[in-house]
Amino acid sequence: MVSRIATNIHSPYRVLIADGDRVVREYLELVLRQGGYTVESSALAARALRSIEDFRPDLILVDTGFSESGGFSVVRRMRDLAFRLKYEPRIVMTTSEDRKFEREQAAAAGAVDYIIKPIQPTPLLRQLSDLMALESAPVA
Repeated sequence: MVSRIATNIHSPYRVLIADGDRVVREYLELVLRQGGYTVESSALAARALRSIEDFRPDLILVDTGFSESGGFSVVRRMRDLAFRLKYEPRIVMTTSEDRKFEREQAAAAGAVDYIIKPIQPTPLLRQLSDLMALESAPVA
């Protein structure tokens, strides 16, 4: 259960949550919606990839263990698709363990940040707000 988040953060951004765990998806949806984000989520890689085309998320949260092919593979596919669509969402990977090699794999796949579970609401919203405030270069 998540209580009302004590924050004055409001966001015009769209977020896609790609996580196979229903409880985690619902928790993140609730936290992000209370933080002012427009949210869509998916338990399946194919649906998450369709969301990139249809929903055009500004930010994507992907679990390292997402889908049968693994979160890193899905992130590479998301990056490729977004590049073809000529836009650049920020991709953040989530995981339950802080391992250096996973951080390196996340960066190599195209993720711009890495969040360790359990995820606390207020720090998450601040981290995402800071991340979205960064300038990004347009995809050529």
